Amino acid sequence: MKKRHKKRKSTATDILLTVILLAAFAGFAYAAISLLHIYREYQEGVDEYAGIAKLAVTEGENADAVQNSPAAESEGEEPDSFPEIGGYSLKPPIRVDFAPLQGLNSDVTGWIYMEAIPDINYPIVHGEDNDYYLHTTYQGNYNIAGSIFVDALNSRYFDDPHTIIYGHNMKNGSMFGQLKNMVEDPSIYGKSPYFWIFTPLAAYRYEIIAAYVADVYSETYRLFETGEEGFTDWIARQKASSAISIPSSALDNLTPYDKIITLSTCTGNEATRCVIQGRRVDTIY
Repeated sequence: MKKRHKKRKSTATDILLTVILLAAFAGFAYAAISLLHIYREYQEGVDEYAGIAKLAVTEGENADAVQNSPAAESEGEEPDSFPEIGGYSLKPPIRVDFAPLQGLNSDVTGWIYMEAIPDINYPIVHGEDNDYYLHTTYQGNYNIAGSIFVDALNSRYFDDPHTIIYGHNMKNGSMFGQLKNMVEDPSIYGKSPYFWIFTPLAAYRYEIIAAYVADVYSETYRLFETGEEGFTDWIARQKASSAISIPSSALDNLTPYDKIITLSTCTGNEATRCVIQGRRVDTIY
């Protein structure tokens, strides 16, 4: 009788261990499938944006004629005539053809390119709210990477005193996943203090005035009316918040009519955001 009891006990233990092992295997299998799904979604997002960059963007020397806008052509300007800035001809680093972009989606309103972090090289959209493009690409496909998009309360033409542009902090470094690098490593700012916003009618160059981690409810996200009192003081406070050293010359000749852009992405902490802020210093038509 004792031997039978031991055998039954052993069998029950074996069954329990088998169930535990199967449950563990199922858990590992589910985790692996989930990771594979996430990887595929990441890759789909990377491929989609790489594809449109290849179609619409020309870099380097071939980008000399960066703006072939209808406005410039109608005024008889040469496409390769650039303004003289400090004794040299300012030439944007890329050329963007908006015809294929807006043919795919009329919400495409611009293109962002960051000189110090050239992987930040994406179309910008402007939607009816700040939810749709969180997980929707510029082509209208669902993807966790979403889009780089302008705050719905802003003008789509980047002509507000303060324009906010959002993008996800992707773990593979895509979208705005590398913005935090500038906050953490000041040497990146040393490579170039400029980023660009291209539109169908003009290219705008912005000089970085601040890079820091902001509270989501802070005045960082305050929008202004043109000429509104207190705007220049607000700009100065943003510069003072910077985690990296910014030359005082970056804020020379402040006026209530300056154009500021805030690039914003998450930090992993729901209460904070990583932001890079730039002041428009040049316009090329």
